[in-house]
Amino acid sequence: MSGMLSQTTSHNTPKESPAVQALQRALANNHLGHALLLYGENLTSLEQIALDIIGTLLETETVLTHPDFFALRPTGKMRQISVENTRELIRKIQHSPLQSARKVALIYEVDRMHLSAANAFLKTLEEPPADTTLLLLTTHPHGILPTINSRCIDFRIPCKQQPINNEMWTSWLGDYADWMSKASTPGLNTRARADLILQAYGLTFRFSHCLDALTNELWEQDQESLPETLSEEERLALKTGKAKGLREQLLLEIEISTRDFALKHEAFTKLTRIIDSLEHLRGLLKTNLNESTALEAFFLSSLRVWAAK
Repeated sequence: MSGMLSQTTSHNTPKESPAVQALQRALANNHLGHALLLYGENLTSLEQIALDIIGTLLETETVLTHPDFFALRPTGKMRQISVENTRELIRKIQHSPLQSARKVALIYEVDRMHLSAANAFLKTLEEPPADTTLLLLTTHPHGILPTINSRCIDFRIPCKQQPINNEMWTSWLGDYADWMSKASTPGLNTRARADLILQAYGLTFRFSHCLDALTNELWEQDQESLPETLSEEERLALKTGKAKGLREQLLLEIEISTRDFALKHEAFTKLTRIIDSLEHLRGLLKTNLNESTALEAFFLSSLRVWAAK
């Protein structure tokens, strides 16, 4: 496979954005607040901003190994932040700083916090121990409990996501565009429809193969930068999250490809119906429906729309 995954998942986080500038001013004036919620489209970009803030607070360039830095992450394939791990974090930040003037805790994907964990965290979030800053990250702000959100100062961190630059995926998108062209040909006979259904099954299989290959390549690249202290359960949750994030990006590029094709052929009504089908696909995947089954249903629905007079 031709990789170039460093560009595949690249994102631009403008340092001059109003949110980042506001954070920098607050840092400089020592008015940062004790609980911050950073949200945006990409967790890696949010983490980079958070680690920059933490590095300034702790006056260090090695945040991840600093004794006054604490992290709380989802664990397991279900990617949940458990009440047990939350209580362990609360216990750790009760102690005085060991090296710096303060302590900092970073909570990754706070929207994955179990209800019991969120309830256990509320009092600490509202009144953290002295000299403690809490940073919360999420790419799904609407999934956070209002009681969590209301106790934080929130900042939206803009992030422009770049198209996936991968030969295997580029080939897939080209074949998908060709499939749409054939599916929208007037007067399709039974044999042509059958051929398109077979091609759709092939595209479904290749989609899963692309996703697995891209996830594995990205995971291999990330290994060197991951903290050695991560548990196996945390690593599993992180890899699962990356796979879901990549899948969402692939679906977004399918949407863009569909839109470009439909606009070129002035098929505005059909575009609306197919985008609705794609949104339905996303909803099915969130319920953990089998990926191939959901994609097959999308292709069959799309075929009916494109072939309609």
